Amino acid sequence: MTLEVDSNQKLCKTGPYKYVRHPMYSSFFLIMFAQLLISSNLIVGGAGILFWTMLFLNRIYAEEKMMFELFGQKYI
Repeated sequence: MTLEVDSNQKLCKTGPYKYVRHPMYSSFFLIMFAQLLISSNLIVGGAGILFWTMLFLNRIYAEEKMMFELFGQKYI
């Protein structure tokens, strides 16, 4: 999927966004951690966590850059 910004997009500072900048990604990490505990297999669980971490770090970097360009210091 591509990153897009809507022309009417506003900076949200309430709800989960008040505490966590990327709540969706945080939930994926919790799910991966739960999978590690459920599977009782460090290789499978660790590989899942490693895969998602690499994928999300790249995407989060791009999102942070895009949001800073759009909102400037208000985003910081």
